[in-house]
Amino acid sequence: MGPATTARTVRALGLVAVAVGLLAGCTSSTESGGARLPQAASWSSVTGGPPNSGRAHSSVSQSPELVWSRTLGAPAIGVASSDGIGTSYQATISERGCNLFALSAEDGRKRWCVRLPTDGPRITATVDGRGSLFVPMYGGVGALAAEGENRWFVQTRGTPTTVTLLNKRHLLVISHQGAARVVNAHTGLDSSPELRLAGPIATDDRGYGLPWCGIGARGCPVPGPAAVDTSTATAYVTVWTPGADDPELVALRFNSSDSDSGGSGDEHGGALEELWRVPLSEGRLGVPVVLSNDRAEAYVHTDDGDLAAYSTTDGAHLWTAPVGYRPDLPPSVLPDGTVVTGGRTSTLWRGPEDDHDDDAGPPRRGHLLRGRFGPRTLAAR
Repeated sequence: MGPATTARTVRALGLVAVAVGLLAGCTSSTESGGARLPQAASWSSVTGGPPNSGRAHSSVSQSPELVWSRTLGAPAIGVASSDGIGTSYQATISERGCNLFALSAEDGRKRWCVRLPTDGPRITATVDGRGSLFVPMYGGVGALAAEGENRWFVQTRGTPTTVTLLNKRHLLVISHQGAARVVNAHTGLDSSPELRLAGPIATDDRGYGLPWCGIGARGCPVPGPAAVDTSTATAYVTVWTPGADDPELVALRFNSSDSDSGGSGDEHGGALEELWRVPLSEGRLGVPVVLSNDRAEAYVHTDDGDLAAYSTTDGAHLWTAPVGYRPDLPPSVLPDGTVVTGGRTSTLWRGPEDDHDDDAGPPRRGHLLRGRFGPRTLAAR
């Protein structure tokens, strides 16, 4: 079991509420009334899916209404995910009892719950559409079957902050200490050697630097989930190498030695290759990198709250837009290319020795600003 998570987290209500609009986005049905496997892409991970676009891909009601809510008895530190076929998953941080719940998306009824050694700044189970879950834990990633049984566990150097499907067979895992690897999603066996994005870490403590991941401070090498272009198996993630003056935006690609339809996917079936890295001289926050719809741009929130865009081809800086506050949620990208900046949840991941000033951000009901920055329209609220 990892270090006491509750002591490092601002208390949040362990309340799950689902509205009609969210249900439509995560578990929308076909005309025949049945859910289909591709709908799982609507909200399969902490930010909606591999590109971290922060949106559901199904239709959403213009007048959402509360369908159900239920308390879970403990704070929820990550958002819920959905398998797209009727089940939502929510993790909590509790000192005893269950801390991962499988709930019916229709009425909130508990289907099952288990206790796992979960730990990290955003504890959200990634689902693959067939009911399989991949859960960040203290020092590794655990795979669970649809009924909650343990399937396999992969050990990592540090706590995973990226647990993302590259395709139907491969899972990208990056720990907060910068250890990146690809594993077979079905077996847990290595599909690539480990790649140290932040160089060697001079400690064997798997929790080293974890308290600073939520705010993206220097002590946490890789705080947020990587954004993944599944068409090319390319990932984009912010890295702060210990001793470096600035964090960096890093691009890496998984080159598989066997096709998706063949091969065993056993140990070292491919390799992770670093494509480029560029300095983020304005710093970063702990929120994930987000990809544009055409995968040509990567969006990063800077330390002073601005939103910056970088070319995914070579990391060239494209534009910066002032936001005016420091969000703790990543931006979302709408189908028309509008970028909606993230808000604040008041659930920051802070360590016992954190000396950063509190930043309450804007009032909950702020104003809406629009401006033209490069080829995209930015809607900041």
